[in-house]
Amino acid sequence: MTILNIIIEKKVTNNFRTIYNSRN
Repeated sequence: MTILNIIIEKKVTNNFRTIYNSRN
């Protein structure tokens, strides 16, 4: 896995977590 992939995955995870938290 490249560093770029890790950064993208972290962004996606953070976005998902933010959306999930805002729904609760």
